[in-house]
Amino acid sequence: TFLTFNLCQEEIIEKKNYAVLPLACLLLATNIQAASYPENYLDQAEKNYERLLHTENTNVRNSAIFQILRFKARYPDRDFSRFIKEFRKMSQEDGDFINQIHAQLAVCCLCDCQILKSVNPWQYKDSVIFFSEIYAYSAKTLLANTITDN
Repeated sequence: TFLTFNLCQEEIIEKKNYAVLPLACLLLATNIQAASYPENYLDQAEKNYERLLHTENTNVRNSAIFQILRFKARYPDRDFSRFIKEFRKMSQEDGDFINQIHAQLAVCCLCDCQILKSVNPWQYKDSVIFFSEIYAYSAKTLLANTITDN
């Protein structure tokens, strides 16, 4: 009957909650450990992002570019020079035109930290909108510099 069905559903939900609990504890322990050893965590994150830049999947590479810029915005004092080299190479050699453009914009962001202060990547969930804002900011800044130079 309907009442039995509802009781069974509640039992299933409770079992799922108990199954998620160990996973939540594991994630919490990982976060606590990462907070204890931030340099190791950050170094590993950089290696993982660099690995994602070399995957065959175009969308994954695009997402990696965006996530690296988020990473830079969160840790502005870290050295990202190896990503500048990677992005310069991608801007010329990537098989996807959008990734080439995003890689070139990422080089601009990593070379000029003011860009990431003005257009914070954490405000955007969509990388396409974020890169459009970076492009608009860069164009506006370039135009303003051109006007003041003349």
